Amino acid sequence: MREKDISFRRGKKGENFACNFLRDIGYKIIHRNWRCRWGEIDIIAKDGETLVFIEVKTAKSDKFGSPLDWVDERKQEHLTKSALQYLMDEVGEDVPVRFDVIAVNLNEVKCEHIKNAFDVQP
Repeated sequence: MREKDISFRRGKKGENFACNFLRDIGYKIIHRNWRCRWGEIDIIAKDGETLVFIEVKTAKSDKFGSPLDWVDERKQEHLTKSALQYLMDEVGEDVPVRFDVIAVNLNEVKCEHIKNAFDVQP
């Protein structure tokens, strides 16, 4: 099996785990894997009245550092542009938004949820 296929399956497992976790804490999942020309948003959910754009990072270990560190400035810029596109295309009104990151460790079957992980990039 190719590494890309393994990575894709690992990512899907992590996203499924993250969605279940979010539902358990009261989030309503609106979209998964929403795509536009700027990229993909893994999960879009509602936390009360707040629209939350969630990046999920999945790993089997911390061998390559924390998955939270993988959401660098470049990734944040793509997420911000994608979120703005989503707001224009799908929402059309002023709503409170937030960017969260969820790091899933498949070996330990746990996730770390960072609310408001970064601010919108100018």
